[in-house]
Amino acid sequence: MISLKSARGRKALSSLVGHRLLLTFDFDGTLAAIAPHPDAVSFDPNIEHLLTRLDEYASIAIVTGRSREDLLRFFHSPPRTIIGNHGAEGTSEHAALQHARATCTAWRLSLDSLLETESPDGRAWLEDKTYSLTIHCRVPILLRRIQSLLEQPLPLPQIRVVSGKASINLLPAGMPTKADAVRSLLRRLRCDRVLYVGDDVTDEDVFSIGDTRIIGVHVGKNSTSKADFFLSSQKEVPWLLKKLFTLLVSRKSSLTKRLLRGERQQISLPSSRGSKATRTRASSKKKSRQSGIRRTRPVGARR
Repeated sequence: MISLKSARGRKALSSLVGHRLLLTFDFDGTLAAIAPHPDAVSFDPNIEHLLTRLDEYASIAIVTGRSREDLLRFFHSPPRTIIGNHGAEGTSEHAALQHARATCTAWRLSLDSLLETESPDGRAWLEDKTYSLTIHCRVPILLRRIQSLLEQPLPLPQIRVVSGKASINLLPAGMPTKADAVRSLLRRLRCDRVLYVGDDVTDEDVFSIGDTRIIGVHVGKNSTSKADFFLSSQKEVPWLLKKLFTLLVSRKSSLTKRLLRGERQQISLPSSRGSKATRTRASSKKKSRQSGIRRTRPVGARR
């Protein structure tokens, strides 16, 4: 992986300028630092301010594992596009969401029983996000044991099990992924370039698309990630937002100056020098006066 702060990384960022740009971010671990509990996450208002300013120059989207309702509580002025539940919420039809809800309900009963047996002290607990489920646990050995149990055949609706940071995500089979969400946004917002920034295992769905229009940035260096570039940590995300803002503002300022310069030239040319035809007639009259020749009309010519 290549550092986004390297010369090559900065060049990649500059290449986004001048395009119909979509800036897409994961939330936990990307826009906000990871916390021991999802409810304990703190969102820096300066990050929200930068996103609001960037919205003047590019389309902004957040694609998160949280539910849309849960994410909205962190914002005073949320971005116009929020995709929740790892790509499912905000891109799926009503029938598909109802299927996901039914799948999660069926799994919830079994998972409650499993966690009560494996973690009676509550070190592992279940988060129900309506259209997906997440088991949180900060004890690696316990988390691995739970995952091995989940991978065994069970008489339940098909589900996709994806490991996360101190968590296991359970995603109903057949539902859109984060990659599907990004493809959908490209079409819907009519963008031709995407910068996608994330730190989660589910973000790898986007990093693995292989579309040259998409630049992937992994938060934290990870040798197994398919992302094009990396930021060393979540603390470098504000640098990225400021860098993007500077590039986009400079581009707009440059275009404005060129437009104004062009308008001034169009306005001044006729008043200062006149048209080409006018200049030609004036030059011809001047030469006639200098040579002493008086131009006469042919006989019979109309006045």
